[in-house]
Amino acid sequence: MLLLALAGAAEADAGLLGSWRVVSMSRGGQTKKVPDDRKATLEFKKGGVFVTHVEFKGRKRSDKGSWSAKGDKLTTKHRRGTETVSFKISGSKLVLTHPKHKGKMNLVRVK
Repeated sequence: MLLLALAGAAEADAGLLGSWRVVSMSRGGQTKKVPDDRKATLEFKKGGVFVTHVEFKGRKRSDKGSWSAKGDKLTTKHRRGTETVSFKISGSKLVLTHPKHKGKMNLVRVK
């Protein structure tokens, strides 16, 4: 039983590894595409480290924290606190869903 749980966690981790670009956000039934002049990516690295990169009007900002996945839950820890969201990967698409307000972040794999 423990081996199956560990294997499931490893598969979730492996599926998330790499860089993902945010393409749209949804909340309350409305979806808003990320404008062309903005770029936001999430990079999930081995060892449980993630990095965010945001570019807007020529300014770049990065932040990092730790992450872990179990089943369909992704937990991130960063300077603003700890957050757990549901995630679903379909091919090269990743959807993160916030449990409280059901807002969604839609991403595509970039590498």
